[in-house]
Amino acid sequence: MFGLMFEMKLPDRTPLMGVKADVIASKVCNVPRGLSSVDLAILQIKTVIGEGPDMAISCQALPLEISQSQHQAREGEMKFSRFAIYYTPTPGPLADFGARWLGWDMSRGQETPHPDLPGLPAKEISEVTQNPRRYGFHATIKPPFHLAQGADAASLTHAFQRAAQERPPVTLPGLKLSRIGGFLALVVDGDQTPVAQLAGHMVATLDHFRAPATDQELARRRRAGLTPRQEEMLLTWGYPYLFDEFRFHLTLTGKLDVDHAGRISSTLEPILTPLLPCPFTIGDLTLVGEDAAGNFHEISRIALGASGAV
Repeated sequence: MFGLMFEMKLPDRTPLMGVKADVIASKVCNVPRGLSSVDLAILQIKTVIGEGPDMAISCQALPLEISQSQHQAREGEMKFSRFAIYYTPTPGPLADFGARWLGWDMSRGQETPHPDLPGLPAKEISEVTQNPRRYGFHATIKPPFHLAQGADAASLTHAFQRAAQERPPVTLPGLKLSRIGGFLALVVDGDQTPVAQLAGHMVATLDHFRAPATDQELARRRRAGLTPRQEEMLLTWGYPYLFDEFRFHLTLTGKLDVDHAGRISSTLEPILTPLLPCPFTIGDLTLVGEDAAGNFHEISRIALGASGAV
């Protein structure tokens, strides 16, 4: 990391709190030549002179160290076969642990080494996380889809931003480790109605960007044994577990037998418990894309109810 000193003057009474550095730098400051706004992670305030519309601020712009694949994803240079809307934890201990546990960091677009945990070597972690790894540490809001004919990634990104801004942040009681559908995941500890409504809004609002499910995709979903209600949603929305059937979860493993799941759960619980927020607030959503290798990358993280990217 390195710093570049520059002066900026606010043209109006724009609040600094909660405004991302890249937004300020690209819209208010003269960003030094050769430094892209997406590379700015921190706007460190040095001094403030004056107040109100004439306030001048001495700042330090700190470029964010990101991988080439993430930069390409954000700049639209990487080609994606499918897109999805996820909840991904904000940068911090939980996000870091999830990326290392699964072995794939969506935000950086790169593999990460598994941790060595007591009684649970990295090799075993790699085996139990093989299936969910490429999706990254997330909870699905709108499941992966191919773009409809005539739709493009740029239009989807803009529509995603507008849809996210139409909904306020969601606060839930908390998260807990649980076994659902044969796999381990973090699920809502209490009423999840608010996030189910959020997911329904995103699914319905952006559905015109989704290409119809193929016969192969429909057959794969039906192998799980669907109820009439789930079959109806599969045909309407391309996914059977929405609205009243939706269950928020951050997947941690593939399918495990009861004994194996119990052993891994007993190892994970004391590690995860201090990392889980209580209450748990979903303040933003993430648009992701699937690359040619099948791995998902963060494209854009948008704050709920806000006016710009996080």
